[in-house]
Amino acid sequence: MIKTIPNNFLKWGGVAALLASTLAISSATEAINLTVSNTISNNTAAFENTGQSFVNDPSGNGTTILLNDWTFAFFAGNIATAAGETLNIYEGTGNGGTLRGSSNTATITTLNGFSAVTWTFANGGLSLIDRDTYTANINTANTLNYEIATIDVYLNGLLTSDAVQLTGFDTVFQGNFSSATAVPFEFEPTGGLMVVGGVWLLRRHLKKKKETKV
Repeated sequence: MIKTIPNNFLKWGGVAALLASTLAISSATEAINLTVSNTISNNTAAFENTGQSFVNDPSGNGTTILLNDWTFAFFAGNIATAAGETLNIYEGTGNGGTLRGSSNTATITTLNGFSAVTWTFANGGLSLIDRDTYTANINTANTLNYEIATIDVYLNGLLTSDAVQLTGFDTVFQGNFSSATAVPFEFEPTGGLMVVGGVWLLRRHLKKKKETKV
């Protein structure tokens, strides 16, 4: 008489098969790290109501991205004052236009060895379009001494002080972005083979038990 296969073995076989199929079709949200920056300085300059325009990807396809945080570098003596200011993000070039968002969540840090302040945006980041131009602006009557480059290091933007656009100047800055959409999970073949191999061994084991228990 042939004995029936215990239910727990059948369950293990089902779990293994389910695991294999799940790994083959699963997807995961994986952030794509995107950065715009100029980290070179050869001078400092005192400005009021100062902005740095930027575009994440001039050849982009109109994809929504998230600005997670923005950093400006300053002369060390201004760092505490700068950390008390609000960072604004405007559409286009210049210190005005449509306001897309603001942050007053500031942390004193460093950028390429310079004293700096990083502003972090809430709710996972500020939604922007990859190919559009924006300006990161600190609108204040306080005079802040920015670290600057007097050559056009960052080609996709320029420095604006009040209403004057300073062509050929850039602040020392860094903007960190992430994707706003899920990225398909790439199935790792080695892991898949291990799962498939495990299922095969389990079936072989069950077959031998069935043949021997007569």
